[in-house]
Amino acid sequence: MKSCESASLIAPKLPIVGVAAWSTEASVQTHFRRFAIPDVSSSNVHHFTGTGWQHDFRLFLDAIGDAAAENVYGIVCHEDADLHPWMSAPIQQIRERIEGEWFPQLLDDRGIVSHFQAIYDFKQSDVIGFEALARGRSGEEIFDGGRMMRAARAYGKTREFDAAARIAAIKGAGELFDDEDLLFVNLIPGGVTNPSRDFAFTWEAIRAAGIDPSRVVFEFVESESLPPIKDLKRIVEHLRSHGAQIALDDFGAGHSSVRIMEALRPDIVKFDRHLACSGLSISKQKLIREMVNYVHSLGCKTVAEGVETVEQMAFVHACGFQMAQGYLIGFPCPKASRPVVPLHIG
Repeated sequence: MKSCESASLIAPKLPIVGVAAWSTEASVQTHFRRFAIPDVSSSNVHHFTGTGWQHDFRLFLDAIGDAAAENVYGIVCHEDADLHPWMSAPIQQIRERIEGEWFPQLLDDRGIVSHFQAIYDFKQSDVIGFEALARGRSGEEIFDGGRMMRAARAYGKTREFDAAARIAAIKGAGELFDDEDLLFVNLIPGGVTNPSRDFAFTWEAIRAAGIDPSRVVFEFVESESLPPIKDLKRIVEHLRSHGAQIALDDFGAGHSSVRIMEALRPDIVKFDRHLACSGLSISKQKLIREMVNYVHSLGCKTVAEGVETVEQMAFVHACGFQMAQGYLIGFPCPKASRPVVPLHIG
């Protein structure tokens, strides 16, 4: 018998064979009738199952649009799994779970690895470190960090994904880095509830890799919802007590950037690529320079992200950035790759 299980925190490994969905909205019911099979017991419930159900499910979601989808809920159906109809989830979360069906196995197989992207220091005219960017490897397929993050959210595995990515970054760096290189490691602070417990394996991995904790820079990823300031300070205090540095990522992308920066006083602030490297006008240069100077006045170093052209490199240097990161300097790759020719900007 085929039955359904919700998008709960427990991620079953049985294959997905369909979706049961329901809504009381009349407009949604119309599209249900076009793409799904009606339930025998309830007129509000419809089933996507049988050959080609994934295609029909995608067509249904495209037809109703994002606004109407907010009023639709569902359950993922697995072969021979128990039925738990009270544990439903929003239909968009169901969609992300289906699209990320590969994720639980990837996590169990420890298929998360790191690719490293160089960070260039203008004063030293050299690469001074690398950011570890999570990648998922399953056979010949590679999943980028954004895709894995969406799948982790859908499966309620954000904390596990974040921890696995940190460990992969540290192990990879221990094998590839020079003794003086900085290692920038992304951190989702919303997944940290008990720093001493949640970072225990991280510190163990750092010791095993022979990395000086002062060379590790934990990047607080600001594109994710951040916990309250008091919780962020508790995380910062724990990391600094072990000698690590702190960076605020995606500065200028939102989430009360200035307030958080002033409260945490990170060692490094990485400016969002759209803020630093788009619209290279004189007026924007003046604005960015004022922002950079303010960050420097708080004792923080600055990195411009998203530098892809020589013109952008010259622009961010003129704005006063101390460091830069982007495709011009180096693409993310499995080995820590340095520019063949030093990038001198005068």
